[in-house]
Amino acid sequence: GALSLFAFRAPKLAAGGLFAPISREGALVLNNLILTVACGTVLTGTLYPLALETLTGDKISVGPPFFNMTFGLLMAPILIAVPFGPLLAWKRGDLLGALQRLYVVAGLAFIAGLVLFYIRHGGPVLAVLGLAAGFFLIFGALADLWYRAGVGKVAANVAWRRLSGLPRSAFGTALAHAGLGITVLGIIAVTTFEGENITSMKPGETAELG
Repeated sequence: GALSLFAFRAPKLAAGGLFAPISREGALVLNNLILTVACGTVLTGTLYPLALETLTGDKISVGPPFFNMTFGLLMAPILIAVPFGPLLAWKRGDLLGALQRLYVVAGLAFIAGLVLFYIRHGGPVLAVLGLAAGFFLIFGALADLWYRAGVGKVAANVAWRRLSGLPRSAFGTALAHAGLGITVLGIIAVTTFEGENITSMKPGETAELG
């Protein structure tokens, strides 16, 4: 569908100017490149066993270890880079300036990850980094709207007017990035904090859950 839309609009597209690697265009290229490669790894892991069985008759199983080692590692850079994208300018961005805007967000995300880790009474230490990455995405999305509205720098009514006057694309971007953060939190919580207890019970016996 996306390629069809692109082909339909191709005559109306004009060549754009050059842009630096550190820019909003560069962030979009990085985003699309990583997502495409990650999609390719999932496609390969899904179809390779079928193709192998068709060609050779051998049966293999590609399970979670393959996808965890490939898809997970490929997606890790995106979790860090996504909050920077909206804070970079078009054509040529200031990475240091974006970093200065996000260091407080990163600190709050790490603290939130530690707090949730403590509340859940431990687990793998790396879970803190995963939780912090999820909160970093959510807080980063909110920070973009915060800075665009000028909250804390202008009067409250002016900030509200700026916020309500932002284009819908700004809210769509923030919603998508925050949604990715919620997804990451869900994945980390399920893989880290879920518990499974198999109990054999007889009629009349009771078991306590939670």
